Amino acid sequence: NLRIEAVDAAQIDPPKVMADPGGLFSDIQFQGGIRLEALPFPDASFDAVISQFGFEYANEAQAIAEVARVLASGGRLRFVVHARDGGVARDIADRLDRLRAVLEDHGPVTLVRTLVRALDAGDTAAVTRESVHLDAAIASVRKLAQHAPRDDAAHFYASEFLRSWALRDRYRLSDLRRSIEDGWANADGVATRQEEMLRVARSHEDVITLISKLAARGLAVAEAQELRDEHRGIRIAWLINAHKPP
Repeated sequence: NLRIEAVDAAQIDPPKVMADPGGLFSDIQFQGGIRLEALPFPDASFDAVISQFGFEYANEAQAIAEVARVLASGGRLRFVVHARDGGVARDIADRLDRLRAVLEDHGPVTLVRTLVRALDAGDTAAVTRESVHLDAAIASVRKLAQHAPRDDAAHFYASEFLRSWALRDRYRLSDLRRSIEDGWANADGVATRQEEMLRVARSHEDVITLISKLAARGLAVAEAQELRDEHRGIRIAWLINAHKPP
């Protein structure tokens, strides 16, 4: 008799984009565009509320109030939240530094966008002026490749943008301009999401404060601990278990 209501601030709709041969989605109601601060459910309507890397993006006070409202007496709560100074946060910070570098004015990604814009505008003087930075941009991509983490956005976007510029004569200029603008927006979006993840990551002191706020709303915290990758000896996240006393 398990029923799951899955909400996300994004416009999620997994059944539209993912195969479900095992019928795993049959008992899940997905609702996009729903924020934790304003849940569309009656009071005391859930026996459990869980969030993995989602709660910390909401307004903390408002989200706690909503969680306490929809949780039934005896219901359980489990949060997994990003840990500041943990292994994931350090990895994201490193990736963000790399991505910021290629998005700088004369970094490979923004440089190619500048060149394509100038080419599209017929500004040959600007193309000539900006082209002097190409050798440095190419060298920076080679350097990025030497220690690139897996699925590195910085190396991917930088190398693809430079490749597009090198093969620009193969494309219609309007198509090249649209592709470059879309790619730049995507890269900037990745950087923005990484910045947000680092902003919302919680320190140990933040977790202690969160526990006190949960208690103020009548929720009893049974456990608050760090989740660790013991093999690498690094913290990954914080785990918080609580319940709503009968």
